[in-house]
Amino acid sequence: MANDGKQIKLPLYSYGFPALCAFIAAIKQTADAAGSGVLQLSQGMQESLAEIEAALNDLPSAASITISTSGWVEDNEATHSYKYYYDITSEGTTADDVPILGISPSSMSIAATCGLCSTCESMAGKVRIYAISVPSTSMVATLMVLPGKSSTNDNVSEG
Repeated sequence: MANDGKQIKLPLYSYGFPALCAFIAAIKQTADAAGSGVLQLSQGMQESLAEIEAALNDLPSAASITISTSGWVEDNEATHSYKYYYDITSEGTTADDVPILGISPSSMSIAATCGLCSTCESMAGKVRIYAISVPSTSMVATLMVLPGKSSTNDNVSEG
């Protein structure tokens, strides 16, 4: 094939070397911006994961406990039928916290026999449970204490 003297022209050929340099600079700027966006996304994800991890660490944990037959106190001034109470040490608990006590299936008949109250009360450093009589055998339970209004639930209101 013979060369007719025609040259193949690149689109930037008619604009010269400065235009080519400007085009390359624009490509570099686009690549840098994309890299910066990816870096920002990565940093945002790391911050979000750190917040999620901190929130998970703040969740209350459940503790397996044994409710003994000793340590029950008779309350002769009680205004309800649950005349006996038992205090479970719970470090950091306040009167505003919400205790949740779950009796193990293996201890349900003992809890029923002693008339264990289905509710319990949080106090400074402890959770109090109530019963109609002292249990004849130790009971196994799980205790969880949720942070109360003074700790986290400022937006909850009655009515």
